[in-house]
Amino acid sequence: MYDGVEIAGSPVAVSTIDIPLSIATNGEYTIIAKNIAGTYRNSLESTSVTVTSPTLAAPVLNTPTISEETLDVVIITITWAAIPNANSYTVYLSGVEVGTETDTDYMVTYSAESVGTYTVIANDTTLAYQDSSASNGVIVALPSS
Repeated sequence: MYDGVEIAGSPVAVSTIDIPLSIATNGEYTIIAKNIAGTYRNSLESTSVTVTSPTLAAPVLNTPTISEETLDVVIITITWAAIPNANSYTVYLSGVEVGTETDTDYMVTYSAESVGTYTVIANDTTLAYQDSSASNGVIVALPSS
């Protein structure tokens, strides 16, 4: 049982139960043995077990690179090394989510709206790992006059 919700309804005659990752979430779990024949009362709730999935490592951002494209458009590229078990990365600009990437780079057109501090969080959508903490911040600023 998790938060009062039954998650494994099949009869079992073993002392261990594997909970699929698609069902398991962080939290406390208990077990109640139910008598499906109705000849005995259900057991008392077991002692709770706390489940906590590991946390992904935080990405480390590299110094942004600047490349000038045609028509005087300047592209800023922010890169980081892949994080084991991460399958996507959420990019933030000054604390506001600006994109999600499956690769290890984020490209943005250089403008007044693109300046600020960029950070990245590594994600695992399979729920086997918790999201990482935020990466180090890299600053993109307008050139000084």
